[in-house]
This record gives sequence, structure tokens and C-alpha cells, in this order.
Amino acid sequence: MKPATAPAEDVAAAANEVDRQRGYETGYRTGRSIGVAYLEAPELKEGDRAVLEPGMTFAVDGGISVDGVPAGRIGDSVVVTETGVDYITEYPREILLSKS
Repeated sequence: MKPATAPAEDVAAAANEVDRQRGYETGYRTGRSIGVAYLEAPELKEGDRAVLEPGMTFAVDGGISVDGVPAGRIGDSVVVTETGVDYITEYPREILLSKS
């Protein structure tokens, strides 16, 4: 994630570019703010110009598709800091594959 001065849409664009370079299609949103409501602004998506500030929390849960079929979604919760983000979730970062 980019430093705390980045607009929400720039963070989403950077994440989507990494996925595109690897040949994946991306969803409409990279993440969403965590607060009181289920869907709360700002969202990490195209068109959201809100500037990220230290203390903001996000569920970073964007997904990818392969050949138009949803293929993966990994979620992390993060808090924005002065220098980037800190992970709130502690979870192994290995890729898990399903044969179904």
C-alpha cells in the first residue's frame, strides 16, 4: 500500500496493476473502510479521491479472476500509519490451492 498521503483510488490502481502484470483480471474494489457500517467510505476503488490518513482502517479484500471466473480473494485488515500500513490480521501468507 502507498504512504498515507495517497488517494484511495491510487492505492487501488497500484494493487490492480500488480495483478494485471501477472495476467489476472481484478474486481471493482481493492478494499473498504472498516468502521460502523458494512460498506463505509472511503473505499479503495477507482473514483474515490479520499486521501488516506493515519488511523484509518481498511479491509483489503480485493479479488482476481482467471478467464472471467472468480479465482481468489485474500483479505487483510490494516491500519494506515505515517509510513504505510500495519497489519491487524496475523495469518500465514502462503498460497492455498483448491482442486475443486
